[in-house]
Amino acid sequence: MVLRQPLHPLDSKRHLILIGLMGVGKSTIGRQLAAHMDMTFVDSDHEVERLERKSISDIFQDQGEETFRQLETKVLDQVTLSTVPQVIATGGGIVIQPENRLCIIQRGFVVWLNVSPEAIYRRLRSGHKNRPLLQQNNPRKKLQKLYSQRVEWYRSCCDVEICSADLTPRQVVDQISRCMAEFGHDNTTLSGQSG
Repeated sequence: MVLRQPLHPLDSKRHLILIGLMGVGKSTIGRQLAAHMDMTFVDSDHEVERLERKSISDIFQDQGEETFRQLETKVLDQVTLSTVPQVIATGGGIVIQPENRLCIIQRGFVVWLNVSPEAIYRRLRSGHKNRPLLQQNNPRKKLQKLYSQRVEWYRSCCDVEICSADLTPRQVVDQISRCMAEFGHDNTTLSGQSG
């Protein structure tokens, strides 16, 4: 676990935002974290699918990655403008667009779930058919390339980095809670409850 000095004052951060490459567990951990903190959970990929009424794979196939990235930016802006604090699991490529990086830095306490490409490949080996960017002959090599391209963006956006490959989702939730306490930010600060 790596704690960084928050890029903006914590009291300006309404949401807890999870970032990281596909397959690191953002959705699974996000659901548990939201339940633990008594907050709403939002999965930005699911919001894109709901908006377009089609799967991410179909959006990539029918409209292309560029259109998907535009939709992703639109959804991120909408969900982070909410005055109701939320735990938000983002898509792995959310950090590609500079405006998205600025948005998550300004509006969220950002946690990077850092897992090596090799560990992600082992996790996704049997289920990578639902991952449009891995629909190729060498998904392992693609994961390594994506990680190399995005690692500095993830690092530059996060308040906390957690190497979560060998941790259970519950252990990650506990670490995030401890990190927030280290910053003097308890569970009730983000959720807007008085404590």
